[in-house]
Amino acid sequence: MPIMGERLKEFHHYIIEERLPTVEGEQGIVIFDKELRVLSSNTKAYELLSILRKYESLTEWQVPKPIQVICANLLAANYNTNTSLIVPIKDTGYIAIRASLMLTSLQEQQIALLINEALSREMLNVLIMAYNLTPREKEVVFEIIRGIPTKEIAYNLGISHYTVQDNLKASVEDFFSISIRLIMWI
Repeated sequence: MPIMGERLKEFHHYIIEERLPTVEGEQGIVIFDKELRVLSSNTKAYELLSILRKYESLTEWQVPKPIQVICANLLAANYNTNTSLIVPIKDTGYIAIRASLMLTSLQEQQIALLINEALSREMLNVLIMAYNLTPREKEVVFEIIRGIPTKEIAYNLGISHYTVQDNLKASVEDFFSISIRLIMWI
């Protein structure tokens, strides 16, 4: 199981690293007004927005649907709220979008948007939600990710070694079926 997991992880990261433009430490940043007009943007954000626009056949001034959705949710929730979204891009990988409301010195609303390649930890949350794991299965998965042997997991969680193996077996079967569908889709 650990070997299969490592190979899938390497393959998944290979796909993302190969297809999305990445520069170490660079963050994509866009500032919108409340009517979703771009006020400013850096190069990284411009490139990732172009990818989103390409798959919707949009012009340069049009706002992609995932950006519209995240901004609408943010504006509806009003202040003190951050929201995020992971967007799968066919033949490319996953883009993580985070948005937060800001106020100018004149008390006008603006939206700060961070747009980047999805990180492994962000993808883990998406996959765990997709598998619909029980709380106990999540605990087992997080222990496995930390590299803890199954007998130690059983001891740490106060369950039998066989229960850990059953949880792993069910999780791996689900993981394989969903991972294969994701790999085929991207």
